[in-house]
Amino acid sequence: MNKKQKRLALGLVLAGLLGTGTAWASPLEQGVKPAETVLLDETDGPLSHVQKKKQDKKEKVQRKEEVRKTEEEQEKKPLSFRERIREHRKEEDKKDRKQKKARDLQEKKPAREEKTHPAEPPQKEKSRDRENERPRTPVIRDLGPADQDSLVIRKGMIAVVGERLTLPQWPDPDKLLKLENQDRVITDPSLQIIINHLTTRAKIWELPDNYQEVTIAGPGEATRDQAVVLLRRYNPKLPIKATPEQIVDLYYQEASREGLRWDIVFCQALLETGFFRFGGTVVPAQNNFCGLGTTSATVQGAWFPTPRDGVRAHVQHLMAYTTDRLPATPVIDPRYYLVYKGKVQNGFYTRWSQLNGKWATGSYYAEKILNLHEQMKKIIAISGNDWDGGVLK
Repeated sequence: MNKKQKRLALGLVLAGLLGTGTAWASPLEQGVKPAETVLLDETDGPLSHVQKKKQDKKEKVQRKEEVRKTEEEQEKKPLSFRERIREHRKEEDKKDRKQKKARDLQEKKPAREEKTHPAEPPQKEKSRDRENERPRTPVIRDLGPADQDSLVIRKGMIAVVGERLTLPQWPDPDKLLKLENQDRVITDPSLQIIINHLTTRAKIWELPDNYQEVTIAGPGEATRDQAVVLLRRYNPKLPIKATPEQIVDLYYQEASREGLRWDIVFCQALLETGFFRFGGTVVPAQNNFCGLGTTSATVQGAWFPTPRDGVRAHVQHLMAYTTDRLPATPVIDPRYYLVYKGKVQNGFYTRWSQLNGKWATGSYYAEKILNLHEQMKKIIAISGNDWDGGVLK
């Protein structure tokens, strides 16, 4: 007999003994039911471990199918607006993660290549290029909440906070000088000379160095175009029956004929008439361009029929102060001989500075005229006027 047969026979013997059972049992156990026998080939008994695994697999499969069915049912249902937004955000997050991973991989690859393949020592120019290529992060400065009295400037990613700048309200400097000097009296003659020099030459006037020696007679220095531009700068529309070009040409013709500096004579007319705006006692219809015969605020002075006559009378009156030579044209200045007789006895004025306090009342009369002349000479002016033929023919 082999081992299997022995085991089988032994099992049968034990089964027979257990089935009869009561022959060798103790008297205390006679009232107890005998244990049920379990046959090896019985299928209705407890499951083996193999059968348990199979059953577990079936249950898992059933669960997965149930979950799949529920998901399919949910997919068939229409999604709400919030659910669609959530899904859309999830998809975008996935895309961003993928892109970020791809960027990280691209950045890591060159670093690995540099390690595997040692490159040559970097040059200065290449390093500068790499620094320029690096993305610059925005500067963010959180300075906190600003006070109510502070000035806040916010633009982009930068915020600047600072206190408001209060500028002092300075008074008028002229008023300050008057207030400071109202109780002071200058008695030193040398100091008076210095003050007169500063107020007449350095600060207020643009005058040549030898302005006190500028003569009334002589050739003009400025051009007619410069004179026209100076006049148009202050008064483009004249209230008289002449354009700026015509009145300039009249002074050029009349003063040049008598040998006077026509450009400075014209500046004297600008000063006397306020650039031909008038506004005082003299009116434009008088054609009186030098205050001729205006001895007071109530006396209008002389009248002339045309602008040419007014310019000619102005030149003749200036000649009466300047020279003993009679005018080349008939005298139409009503005060010419009165002034001429006095100058023959007392002497003529050959310089503009000698007219201060003589031609008109007030100080710095000649300085004002020569100041306008300096402005005229600095003007750059070119026009298409036919000055050689004359504007007034």
